[in-house]
Amino acid sequence: MKLVFDTNIIIESHVFDVWSQLKVRAGIIVTDGVLDEVSHFCPPGSLEREIIDKSSSVLPFVKVENPTPEDLMGIVNLFNDPFLNRMDPGEREIVALAYAGKFAEDCKICTADVPAIEALALVDRKEMGISFEEVLGCLGLRKNLRRSLGAYTKTDFEKALESGAIAKIQETHFRR
Repeated sequence: MKLVFDTNIIIESHVFDVWSQLKVRAGIIVTDGVLDEVSHFCPPGSLEREIIDKSSSVLPFVKVENPTPEDLMGIVNLFNDPFLNRMDPGEREIVALAYAGKFAEDCKICTADVPAIEALALVDRKEMGISFEEVLGCLGLRKNLRRSLGAYTKTDFEKALESGAIAKIQETHFRR
């Protein structure tokens, strides 16, 4: 399974103590923006930053893919500024790559951030999305996910996709 992870999924995988399993059991893809964001996080109970960075020993387990300036301009020209600003840089990079068709067909994007999930629906890539709950289930891992922090569960993820589909019909997040 090839999975594109955003920052929050990497952080939560550490919080739920499943990162070590995920990195060896799934083909994980991140962007430089995600790497930059996770480099500022300290795992629970630790005073040291140890997640992943560009010099990390974890990188053999993680593939880094980055959008071109043209890929990024694709979503900048598509979405209005208020909507773009609701996404973190790593999420914008992931959505740009998805919109440009740069991910393989068997690749799934795992994020819990509602704007990024909505963006998948807005760029006709709903089928690429997968919730953190579903990822854990596919790997035989079960955790009690906190619902209030984002769309980590399958139900909340699907609600965010539906919200994006409605926004597409209403054209609320597009540039005019």
